[in-house]
Amino acid sequence: MLWNLFNFFEDAGTGTEQQSGGWGIYIIFGVMIVLMIVMMIVPQRKAKKQQEEMNKKLGVGVTIMTIGGIIGEIIQMDNEHVWLATGLGEDKIVMQFTQKAIHSIVNAPSTPAEPTGDQTDEVVDEIK
Repeated sequence: MLWNLFNFFEDAGTGTEQQSGGWGIYIIFGVMIVLMIVMMIVPQRKAKKQQEEMNKKLGVGVTIMTIGGIIGEIIQMDNEHVWLATGLGEDKIVMQFTQKAIHSIVNAPSTPAEPTGDQTDEVVDEIK
């Protein structure tokens, strides 16, 4: 079928005149090359934009997952590295990773809502 399409462009002529050179095949290959380039560039830009958005959300207290599958809470950051605390209770381990090793944010810390009058009484009762 593709070959018939190529022949269509080569045989396209008026009357008994034939097109010399077969420009149709060059046009098709040119369009295919442009489409391949566009299909490579657009996903790269989209991934870069998502990475930049994720980096804006990073901060101390955010729980993240690394590309190796390690989940931990960020306890310290600088321009190139993050320090993660993983584990439970006293068995916490601190590991250092580059920021490029961060795969995704598991959950961002939420700011606690201000308690209303009824909630304050309940909290005080629980403490006593």
